[in-house]
Amino acid sequence: MGILSRISKVLESNLNALLEKAENPEKMLDQAIEDMRRGRSEARDAILEAKTQQRLLEKRRDKALKDAEGIERKAMQAVQAGDDDLARRLLEMKLAAESQAKIEGAAAVEQEGQIKQLEIAERELDRRLAEAPARRAALLARQATAQAKGARVGATNRASNSAASALEAFDRMEDKVIRAEVEAEIISERNPDLLDLSSIEQADADQALKALKAKMRAQLPSGQGSAGSDAGAAPDPERRETDSAVEDSLAALKAKLQDR
Repeated sequence: MGILSRISKVLESNLNALLEKAENPEKMLDQAIEDMRRGRSEARDAILEAKTQQRLLEKRRDKALKDAEGIERKAMQAVQAGDDDLARRLLEMKLAAESQAKIEGAAAVEQEGQIKQLEIAERELDRRLAEAPARRAALLARQATAQAKGARVGATNRASNSAASALEAFDRMEDKVIRAEVEAEIISERNPDLLDLSSIEQADADQALKALKAKMRAQLPSGQGSAGSDAGAAPDPERRETDSAVEDSLAALKAKLQDR
């Protein structure tokens, strides 16, 4: 579980709900306050780590951009020397450095969002911790009053409640039976394993086979239509895109040199 998820669990804790479930109210409330303190400490540590990581990402981004500038200068020198092949290889390196800079920059921006969420959580935990002692005292006082009142009322009504309790037991059992029936209906409707999907699966398999055959035919050279031929592999789209980017960069570099 991530740090934000753990802190969210702490923030979602409701002292009133905890008090109703607790056999030992004071112990339960004290534990809730301790969880808040621990969550705030974790948030502070996580903020420090996130800011450190963000600084590292920014430094790596800046280094990649600087490397790209240096490689471009070398590519200019290669063009001036008439070595276009060397210029192309250098421009490939420049494009890779620029791509790395974009990746590091995007990660730094994402880290900034994480830091903001952690800072919001830390402020909210600070606020709740400041209120906790007063809320603890008030809740314990309210519970003590309610218990005392319930004890007095229960002593006078215990005999008359026996028949009502029996009727309530029957009602609760009926509710459980109806609930079980409804849950069984919902499970059968939502569980695909209970349905016969063989016809759909067969249709999907046939369609996938047709698509595969069409793809294989499209990859064969002109005049060859069988899948067993020794046709060469189709050109790599990513390589074509990289070559195009390098040629565009080379043309732009030559234009920059001519303008000087």
